[in-house]
Amino acid sequence: MTHCASCHRVAGLSSGEVGPDLSDLGGRTSLGAGVLAMEEGAVSHWLNHHQTLKPSNKMPPHGDIESATLDSL
Repeated sequence: MTHCASCHRVAGLSSGEVGPDLSDLGGRTSLGAGVLAMEEGAVSHWLNHHQTLKPSNKMPPHGDIESATLDSL
């Protein structure tokens, strides 16, 4: 809620309209429109390297999110 909800919609939790809807994130087979396979650590890797993985995407840097929080995602 602290970092993602202002841009991303998650059914029943947030109504962001800037980024993709993340309601089904746990059921996806990939991230970044197929750029990265969904596996252990994928969300954390995406958040730390999204500009390298998919240059010019609109997501801001996430260097301010603690490692433990990223790992829990």
